[in-house]
Amino acid sequence: MGSIQSGAGTKPISTATCRAPLLASTIVLVAFGFLLLAGCTRVKNPTGPDAGSITWSEPAVVFTPESGGVWYPRLVELADGTLLCAYDTNENSPHTGIRLSVSHDGGRTWQRGAVVAANPDCDCANPHLVQLEDGTVLCAYREVGCAPFRIRVAASRDGGATWSLLSTADSSDHGLWEPFLLVTGSRTVHVFYSSEAYQPQYSQVVAVRTSSDAGKTWGETRVVASKAGSRDGMASVVVLPNGQWLCFFEATDEANPFVIKSVRSRDHGKTWGERSLVYAPGNSSAFASAPYGILLRDGSIVVTFQTTEDQDSLESSVRPALKYVRSGDGGKTWSEPRTIFSGSSGYWWNSIIQLRDGTLLAASSRSGGGKPAQIIVARGKMGR
Repeated sequence: MGSIQSGAGTKPISTATCRAPLLASTIVLVAFGFLLLAGCTRVKNPTGPDAGSITWSEPAVVFTPESGGVWYPRLVELADGTLLCAYDTNENSPHTGIRLSVSHDGGRTWQRGAVVAANPDCDCANPHLVQLEDGTVLCAYREVGCAPFRIRVAASRDGGATWSLLSTADSSDHGLWEPFLLVTGSRTVHVFYSSEAYQPQYSQVVAVRTSSDAGKTWGETRVVASKAGSRDGMASVVVLPNGQWLCFFEATDEANPFVIKSVRSRDHGKTWGERSLVYAPGNSSAFASAPYGILLRDGSIVVTFQTTEDQDSLESSVRPALKYVRSGDGGKTWSEPRTIFSGSSGYWWNSIIQLRDGTLLAASSRSGGGKPAQIIVARGKMGR
């Protein structure tokens, strides 16, 4: 876990002033046709496809709690076209639990749905949803605040109306966070998650376990991404048309508080290659974190993330915008970032899916700026 979240036990991120250059005079470099002002100017990433080819609607409200807050929305489109949005909220409770909202019109309107998981003694949070070939819906989540830490999996066999605990994917005396489910067969499910179990060598790693019986039992832990001195986490994974797997995660091994990186597997997740930078703000006091990647129908990749790169570093409140980058070459190069949500509120813990009709649906929690805590979604239309 890399960023601020209620109940997660993480430290707030400071917004320090942009660092001054070490040299007395400003060094100006002319490279690739643009100027890089040392210390405070954002360095451009490799140019990919036109990120401006996606247009976004005004946001629709998914859920507003009667009290408390709400975080971490995750979406799934079921086989019958129903949309489920899972999130964690401490509405009317001292602890966070996992709830659902349901849409039957492509994400334009939403109604309250079932409680997926709640524990009177623990915080249940960080949900992620998938549907299996037999129609079963799985929701992975983390359970913290009571020993041990756990990655749990709940199951629904009636389209999300009722839920029961299916399995515990992992448990540890060290922190376990942010599960992500990947389905690669009728009964094969992988759960990627953030693990502190490899301390003190690694502050946090991205780990994975695999189930061959639709999430009932889980194999041994394998490490996907790790680096001494870096807190790797918030993983999401896509399977590319060439069969390679690409895992996106936030890391702390650059000058910024957090950046977005990836690792690639060419053997279906058995081994993973070197780390590659997806996006880092040029202002080293700004962060880019909480990535969520998907493969689009046209074969390109979109990764959404929260970032403070446009915020004045002297402001007392942290108000990240929700942005995205896009790659048309399998994650080798990336477009410049474009904004989905920004303004006086902060936008946190985002996710994105593409519906069967081609529409994109981007979700985020929104807080501050004089507005209540909410989960919101925007519909994205692909350009030609």
